[in-house]
Amino acid sequence: MTKRRMLEVHNCAGIAVVHTAATFHSPLRFGDDVAVESAITFGRSSFKVEHRVHLGSRLCAEGTETRVWMVRDGTGALKGSPIPADVLQKFRPGVSGELKAPTRDPRT
Repeated sequence: MTKRRMLEVHNCAGIAVVHTAATFHSPLRFGDDVAVESAITFGRSSFKVEHRVHLGSRLCAEGTETRVWMVRDGTGALKGSPIPADVLQKFRPGVSGELKAPTRDPRT
């Protein structure tokens, strides 16, 4: 299912970014072969995505983003809403499409 279709099926107005942060520890150069680890932690209506970028054993950068599952209420205003169970299920261990760490950019 595409993201657009998933949003339509669940009457979702979007997945708002409500917080971001990044810390850079060590420089990288174009062409460096890096490993990116990503992890997702779910709340009721929000989720936090954490990323760590490594060059070999060296941690070069860390970043986080917090997002909220949004719907429109009866007046059209945006509000947070519980993340649907079938969306959460896609992130359970062993489910096809599961995110794994570390992952490498397929373009390199």
